[in-house]
Amino acid sequence: MKKPNSSKKLNDGETILCIDESPYRLVPVTRERWAKKETYPTISPVRSDWRKISAIGAVALRLDETDSLETRAFFRLHPDTNIDSNLIRDFLHQVRLQVDGQITVLWDRASVHTANRIERFFERYERLEEIRIPTCCPELNPCEGIWDWSKTNDMENVTPRSFDELVSRTRSSLTKVQHRDNVQRWSYHQSEIELLS
Repeated sequence: MKKPNSSKKLNDGETILCIDESPYRLVPVTRERWAKKETYPTISPVRSDWRKISAIGAVALRLDETDSLETRAFFRLHPDTNIDSNLIRDFLHQVRLQVDGQITVLWDRASVHTANRIERFFERYERLEEIRIPTCCPELNPCEGIWDWSKTNDMENVTPRSFDELVSRTRSSLTKVQHRDNVQRWSYHQSEIELLS
């Protein structure tokens, strides 16, 4: 792991955009739960349906005028689709239109991030840069905290009855993240990346 990748510092007016992808499936994330004495919590049988939602997410980190951390969250859902470089480029374009100033994208070295069309996209816009962290180091990407909160806190032990319900619940969970600054900040603080001086 290269030290500069894990010690990038925010500059004035700059946004660090931490991007990652994650699947959501009908198989629930289970956790231990409390129950009344002599009763047992139950989870409905898992369906043998392996359809998935591929989610692209981003946590945007920026310092305001008082050097306090500002955060925003973005996401896109792609049911029954594998993430490819076209979808990544479209997501980058969507976020670029919503974030002002210099943007530094922090993500891993997955092939969808290093494709030629992604390289051309960065060449086209001078205010975009990227930092590539090692592929097997999720602890360096704050966006991993968003998936963790969504799956193990908000959607734990949830067993959707249909794929449409899974899409609806996933969208609802990630929309909550967009409206909860505390979760976005937690996702940064639980990571091992250092962006603040």
